[in-house]
Amino acid sequence: MPEELKGYRPLWINSEFLKKAEYENGMLNLGNCAFKALYIDVNYLDITALQNILSIAQKGLPVCLKRIPKEPGLIKSGEKYNALLNELIKCKNVKSEWKEVTNFMPLITGNLDFDYWCRRTSDCVYIFFANPKSKNLKFPLEYGQSFSDKKLTCDVVINHDFNAIPLKLEFEPYQSLLIKINNSGEVSSIDINFVPKTSAIVPRVKTGKEKWEVEKK
Repeated sequence: MPEELKGYRPLWINSEFLKKAEYENGMLNLGNCAFKALYIDVNYLDITALQNILSIAQKGLPVCLKRIPKEPGLIKSGEKYNALLNELIKCKNVKSEWKEVTNFMPLITGNLDFDYWCRRTSDCVYIFFANPKSKNLKFPLEYGQSFSDKKLTCDVVINHDFNAIPLKLEFEPYQSLLIKINNSGEVSSIDINFVPKTSAIVPRVKTGKEKWEVEKK
C-alpha cells in the first residue's frame, strides 16, 4: 500500500467493479461501498478498464493517475487506446499527485505504525487496530516470532466526520484494539482481549535453498 494512502484506508477494486459502479452525489457507489476518489498506479491497463475510468472521470470523480499506463496483450487497440488515455489525462479532475486530488482529511493521522480496518454502520464507526508487531508479516515465519513483553503506544487523531478525536493507542503484549465511535463522536473500547501461552522462540536456521524459492534469471 502506498504510504500516502495509508491514513485513508483504501480498498482494492477491479475493472468489473468500475463497470457496475455509479457516480452520484460526489461518490462512486456499488452496494455498501462508497468512494470519494480513485487511485491508479499500474504499468498496464486494458482498454475496457480505461473506458470505464474515463466515463467515471468525466462525471466528476477525482482520479489520481500516478503514471501513464500501457495497453497489455499482443493485439492492441492502437490509436483508439491512446485517444482514450489522452482524453482521460485532459480531465480537470485527473491529477498525477494524490495531494492535488484530495480535498478531504484522511481517516487517521499521526503515528501509523500499525495496520487497521474501519467499518461504518448506521449509528457508529468501528475501527480495528492490529498490534504493530503484526505489520508487514511475510513468509517464512519463525517459531516464537510473536513473542512480546513490552507495551507499544501510538498517538493518533481520528477524523470522524467533522471532528478531530485525539487518541493514545496502548497495545499490551499480543493485543490488538477495537474502538467504537458513535455519531456524537463518543469513543468507547470493545474488549477483544486474548492472552496466548508464552511462545517458545526457535530461531530459523536456513540450510540451503528452500523449496519455495525461485531462481532469478
